[in-house]
Amino acid sequence: MFELSFTLPDFVLKNTTQDYLWALGTFGGILIVLYIFKLIIIKKLGNWAERSTAALDDEIVKAVQNIGLLFYVLIALQLGLRFLQIPELLSSVLYYITLIVVVFNITKALNVLITYGIKSLARTNGKDENASIIKILIKFSKGVLWIIALLLVLSNLGYNISSLLAGVGISGIAIAFALRSILEDLFSAFSIYFDKPFEPGDFIEVGNNRGTVQSIGLKSTRLKTLFEGEELVISNKELTKARIRNYKKMERRRRTFEFGVVYRTSTKTLEKIQSLVKDIIKSIDGIEFERVYFTEFEDSSLKFEVVYYVDSPDYEDALAAQQEINLKLHKKFNEEDISMAFPTQTIHLEQ
Repeated sequence: MFELSFTLPDFVLKNTTQDYLWALGTFGGILIVLYIFKLIIIKKLGNWAERSTAALDDEIVKAVQNIGLLFYVLIALQLGLRFLQIPELLSSVLYYITLIVVVFNITKALNVLITYGIKSLARTNGKDENASIIKILIKFSKGVLWIIALLLVLSNLGYNISSLLAGVGISGIAIAFALRSILEDLFSAFSIYFDKPFEPGDFIEVGNNRGTVQSIGLKSTRLKTLFEGEELVISNKELTKARIRNYKKMERRRRTFEFGVVYRTSTKTLEKIQSLVKDIIKSIDGIEFERVYFTEFEDSSLKFEVVYYVDSPDYEDALAAQQEINLKLHKKFNEEDISMAFPTQTIHLEQ
């Protein structure tokens, strides 16, 4: 007759029945408490979050709900095994497994909060939370968090991470030098995005170029130039170093123009021109008169300077206002027989 024999490990016999009961009771009790926390308390928090207007509580509940069942089982098992004597190797294996699972679940929960925080910051600054630059920032932040989590695990596993960090640092410096231009444009894009010196749709002036911002990318910004209408591509790094005039930020535009009349114009007519110009500008809606003066005796004309404000930051509105003023001036000067000057030269001969 074939007979089977089985010998229990020594550590099993070292623990009494009472030890096993305490361990089993602790494991089961803690697991039940965590299970109740998972199913009941989180559910109530979820219901409360649905009634609340704040979005943060929703994200906290979501982060906790993402924690898996294995997390709770391993926590309960670790606490239950404190009542038993088990081999050091088995204890170490269970500890490392628990460490990995706990760090993994906490990192996942923190990722949810990081995503919420970055998107909330974008919304606060009036930005699109689904923009490509926001997605890249979220991925970058999550990547840094996972790297920290990995280093934490390796450190607890007994690895010397100092040499690893040194190697990663040297490699990072080499990569950073190789990608220096791209990284400068990328960080400049972040600066433009959050500092908001301009936004798509703004009319800006950069150096000798003027145009409307069409888009702000990760590497460059695109303008539609004012006069030629072509697309001008400028690197973000250049924009962060340049002096930029943003005309969209103005509440209104100050406009100055000059015109001249011929020298034969009488003094009485010169005095009349001031009131004519003033009346014309005040008759046009959307602009505000400031001043008009006879300012200079030029070579071929008597020069006047006019200053007024357009109640709009839009450059097209300023051009339309100037055109309307010019047309009305031309018509009124024709009616009053006032001659506009043009470059001439008069030669006087003495007998």
